[in-house]
Amino acid sequence: MVLIIVGVVLSAAMLSMRGDRRADVLREEAERLLALTRLAREEAIMRGQELGLRVETDQYVFLTRRENDWAPVESEGVFRPRPIPPELTLCLQVDGVEVAASGSGDRRGRGAKGLPHVALWSSGEVTPFLAILGIPDEDERYTLEGRANGALTLKRHAGADE
Repeated sequence: MVLIIVGVVLSAAMLSMRGDRRADVLREEAERLLALTRLAREEAIMRGQELGLRVETDQYVFLTRRENDWAPVESEGVFRPRPIPPELTLCLQVDGVEVAASGSGDRRGRGAKGLPHVALWSSGEVTPFLAILGIPDEDERYTLEGRANGALTLKRHAGADE
């Protein structure tokens, strides 16, 4: 009987820890996206070179402007492509329109193959955007808002708090 009770308690503890892990992963990824976007904006200003952010179905990539083309900033290091953990979703809205993560682009051509969805200009300005990072089928999510003046704001939203 004692073994059964211990087994039930351990199972409940494991299930609750799994839920906490997803919330922890969500928080960490939201904070990482904010930190990397801030750093990329600062790099664009310091280098005097335009950078960009592109969201794909399973990752997000930082790009740099090279002559008439965009290319990934680096394959390794701080600005390497970052996978979106499978337990999370990342949606991006630019000018109030959801950007197709597959890269199909929007009506102004942003998002076409290889182009950034969000530009981080060397002047410090940013394409206005809203990135929504969440756990599917749960109310908890984080929003990262980028304003034209370069201000970046991360907010946590939980179903009961809204």
